[in-house]
Amino acid sequence: MEMGRSSMNIREYNKIVIFGASGAGKSYVSRRIAELTGYPVYHLDGVFFHQGWVTVSEDEFITRQREMMNKGAWIIEGNYKKTMEFRIAADDLVILLDVNRFIRIWATTQRQYKKRPELPDLEKRSVFSKEFFDLIKLQWSHGKATHDKVMELCSKYPDKAFLHVIGRRGVKRLLEEWET
Repeated sequence: MEMGRSSMNIREYNKIVIFGASGAGKSYVSRRIAELTGYPVYHLDGVFFHQGWVTVSEDEFITRQREMMNKGAWIIEGNYKKTMEFRIAADDLVILLDVNRFIRIWATTQRQYKKRPELPDLEKRSVFSKEFFDLIKLQWSHGKATHDKVMELCSKYPDKAFLHVIGRRGVKRLLEEWET
């Protein structure tokens, strides 16, 4: 389902996954959907990383995701290509946020100065650090890779509701529709 083609009620879906490149607005959209539905939100960065951006083992990451997905209703935001498929297989709705890379890079730079309640245990990366510049380099190509992987998996699971939201205006229109 492309955004704008048909009206939908977000409350009809209990298990929602949100994909999009870094800076596309996944955390924002997931929080807004949670406000409308009352569903818990799981931010995969907070599941994959410990304090200091130290990663958990792949087995632990998969176990944590399966525990989240065993609950009745949920919103999971994040990409992590190795585990995308089992999240899509378990969901009711896939949302892909497709935002211009320049907007995403700007958003990533701006959020370095904001508190991120969804990631309370992870410290900010300085915009002048090597890690931050590595993130920006990754973002340059990340959007297409994420888009292509989600499209491939949605083709594999055609029974899943799919919403492809393009641009910040598309996100704004979608949220306004759901709020009314």
